[in-house]
Amino acid sequence: MRYPKLSIIVPVYDEAAAIKKVLERMRGQDLTGIGIKKSDIEVIVVDDGSTDGTRKILTQFGTGHTILLHQRNLGLTAAMMTGLREAKGEIMLVQHADLEYHPKDWPKLLSPILAGKADMVMGSRYLQRQGQRHFSVRYQLGGQGLTMLFNLLFGTKLTDIFTAHRAFTRQVQQNFKPQGRGFAFETELTAQTVKRGFNILEVPISYEARNFQQGKKLHWHAAFDVVMAMLRTWMS
Repeated sequence: MRYPKLSIIVPVYDEAAAIKKVLERMRGQDLTGIGIKKSDIEVIVVDDGSTDGTRKILTQFGTGHTILLHQRNLGLTAAMMTGLREAKGEIMLVQHADLEYHPKDWPKLLSPILAGKADMVMGSRYLQRQGQRHFSVRYQLGGQGLTMLFNLLFGTKLTDIFTAHRAFTRQVQQNFKPQGRGFAFETELTAQTVKRGFNILEVPISYEARNFQQGKKLHWHAAFDVVMAMLRTWMS
């Protein structure tokens, strides 16, 4: 049997309180049941200019992952692109380092791609409500409103275009040409994937939202970048 190579991209910015637990959760995942050997998994951690001690924790955690460093904070898109350029896998998986998304959902994200049913699988936070902590009503309504706009522009029926937990093939990655920066990464990636005719599937995932006091970094003005990312791709 031929086993596919998997690249796991972990963008990190000021996550000293969470990064060790995230990496420990990742180490505990066994994907052999869905056809991916541990030896065929590479983990690429991109530290996007952290100043809170995250880098020290990364270097002390041990071997088994590649650490790439930005000398200053360049934004999520830049961090993701640094990781994707380094990635050698046939499948890419995004794992954020903030404890909101759990690696236990990796098989859900990867199985449809391995079965040839999707080019990208997005973990929707809205398809599984029971037993998880969601974001505030303001963010929920804002996210759903922007998702409705996305569906209107691109003729899709997606429920969560802002999810950070997703997997996609190398073909999707090679065709992705970002023009924005910051938190517009997910929107631009989804929009370009749809525009270029790739097949997207959503699956339910677990989600534990955190607030600004706990370190959440997404602010309301990011909505402007998101809308601009949609319109740029729609008009291209």
